[in-house]
Parts: sequence; C-alpha cells; structure tokens
Amino acid sequence: MSKSKDILIVNYGFPPNPGVGGRRWAFFAKHLAKKGYKVHVLCNEYKGDLESVYVDIITDNNIQLHWLPNFYPSIVNTHPHTILDKIKYRFWDFILTNYSKGSPYDKTLFLKSRIKKTGLQLIELYNIQNVIVTGAPFRLLYYFAEIKPNISNLIIDFRDPWSWGDLYGFKDLNIKKKTFEKKMESFAIEKADVVLTPVGKMHSELEDLYPVWSSKIKLLAHGFDKENIVPREKNTKNKKKSLNLIYIGTIYDGVNNYFEEIARATKANNVDIKIAFFGSNKNNLSISNSSFTFHPPLKPKDLFIQIQKYDFCLMMYPDRIKDYISTKFYEVIYSKTPILGIGNDGKISQFIKTKKVGIHIQPSSILETFTSEFPFSTYQHEPEIDIEKYSFDQLTDQLIAFLK
Repeated sequence: MSKSKDILIVNYGFPPNPGVGGRRWAFFAKHLAKKGYKVHVLCNEYKGDLESVYVDIITDNNIQLHWLPNFYPSIVNTHPHTILDKIKYRFWDFILTNYSKGSPYDKTLFLKSRIKKTGLQLIELYNIQNVIVTGAPFRLLYYFAEIKPNISNLIIDFRDPWSWGDLYGFKDLNIKKKTFEKKMESFAIEKADVVLTPVGKMHSELEDLYPVWSSKIKLLAHGFDKENIVPREKNTKNKKKSLNLIYIGTIYDGVNNYFEEIARATKANNVDIKIAFFGSNKNNLSISNSSFTFHPPLKPKDLFIQIQKYDFCLMMYPDRIKDYISTKFYEVIYSKTPILGIGNDGKISQFIKTKKVGIHIQPSSILETFTSEFPFSTYQHEPEIDIEKYSFDQLTDQLIAFLK
C-alpha cells in the first residue's frame, strides 16, 4: 500500500511565529512538500509585529496552515518591570498554578478540547494517516495520544526534554505537578507509533526512562538546508592580532560571565576582538562593550552571506545544554565557517574536537587563551565530518521511512 500524501504536523510555534520552536519542522515541511507530500500544519495563530526569519521557506502551495487561537496570557512569558505588569503577572501566575494539575507554563493549557476537535476534523477531512506532533508545548503530545484510535500513525517529537529536563519551569514544579507531567509523558510515549528526538543524549535518556518502548524511540537529527547556505570558498589565515567573531541566535542565560572574560581580555592585552551579534534577545547580555555590536535577526540566506565576513562563529553554551548539539552547528559547518565553542566539557566540546570543526575553550581558560599567543591566527580549518547526511533533504528521507 502506498503512503498517504497528506500529513498533519502539529507545531505550536510554527512560522510566522518568530520563536525558534518552529524552525525544525518548517524545514521538514518544506522538504516534504518538495517530495510531493501535502503538509497540513496545526499551529498557533500569530498576530505580532515581528515575523519569523523562516517564513519564506513555507511558501510552497503544498503547505497549508490551520490556526489555533491564543488563549494563554502573554504577560506570563515576560519579565515584568512596571508595577502594573507585576500585578498582572502575579495574578495570572496564581490562576495558572492553581488551575493546572501539571505545569502552569504550557501554552496549550486552555486549548485541549479545541486542539482535539480541530485535529480530528483535519484527519477526517483530508484522510490523514500520519500525524506528527512536536513539543514543547508538551501537552500537545498528550492531547493527540488521547485521540490515537483515530490516527493510523502517530509520531511524536521531543525537541527538548519533557519531565526529565529543567526547561520551561519544570525544575520549580512541586512533586505532585511533576508526577502529573510524567504521567502525560508516559501515556504519550505508550500510544505513539514512533518517538523522535533530535540529539543522541535525549535518545539515550528516553531509552533509559522507557526501556519497554525503546524499539519505537528513534533519532532524527537536527539539520541544515543547503538552499539557504552558500559555503565560503576558502578560509584565509588571520595573522594579525585581531579576531572578528559572529554570534548567531539565542544568547543563553548563564553565559554572561563568559563575555565578561572576553571583555577583560581585550583590556588586558593589545588584542582587537570584535563580536557581532545577530539575534533578538540581547537583553540576556548585561555587559556593555564597544567591541560588541548588535544586529536584528536575518533571514537564513542573508545570514550565511554575512557569516563569511568573520573568522569564527562564536558558540557559548551553559552546562544545561552542553550535551545538546543544535541545528546551528550543522548550518555553520556546512558554511565552512570555523566554530569557536566556549563551555564546559560535554557532547558539544567532544563534537568540536573530534570532528575538527573549530576550537573549544573551557570557561575557566577564556582570559588565558585570549591573552596568550593567540592560537586563532594559526588555526587551519580541516573538518572531518560527513556533513551531507545532516542535510534536510536526506533527513526528510529518513522521516518518510517512518510514515505509512
């Protein structure tokens, strides 16, 4: 029997939503559409001023968006500063905490009946056999597990850890709420036909947590889109005592002191270090330095033209994600830009060193490294990695193998 050509992807923060939560499945949607599939996407209706830099990649006529209303109070996703905002925040935090049996921070908290009803309507209307649901928000996985009798093939995708992680406020939940989240997670995994995760660390964690269902847990890696990246022709060695770095994407909480150390190095030694930031959350960086410049997010093609102007792509990561290799790594590697990674030892540091895709520095060695003999000037970029297997074209073929 041939595989059904209509697919439903459920991704709350899908473009035009500007968050990064929709990037992975936007690229998969693009490449599924290119391979002849009709992709229906159930996502949050976004009405903000900022638009995703990835919105252009989902313009194919075979990608159709279906909207969910936004009933979650936006004030909870902010850091309130005014007295009025603080009052609103505390009010909604109290309401959500007491209303929810699990995490009060799941944006689909009030959408259970709407999501299930809309999902069932789409499945029936378009005769959909394959439903792919990605979290966070994680309740989405649970809602579709509840309607599994109506789904021929349910694929759930963990972009981040659910009950076993400390993101999305999980580390602050009480035991009762954590237990409730764990039950939803277990139920979703039990009912799913396939469980996907993008990084090896999460894959092994899930297998350890759910050995009885380990056979359905699969690795579908993060990837890059060749059409958005023009690799640089050659890497010229920088023999001057200067360094031009580019930082793209999220500035993570917990790395501010890393930047402080680099700023100290620029003062402690006659080293000309410049860092250009291309992203939207510069408020996470409290340090001010004339060598640090901030730029708005760019669309992928424009970003990877810009990246060619820099010596290294700077990647700083706190301990909580030191084992999680993100999409950004594969994109930068394909662009033939060396990576300068700063963080404690983990899967990322091991990846950088063994694949020879750049230089790795321990946080405790930042000042010493940047004020020593300046090893960046003699760096030879000769990666040892089969980067082609991480292209979305090849990854989509892997995904299609899971479809019915």
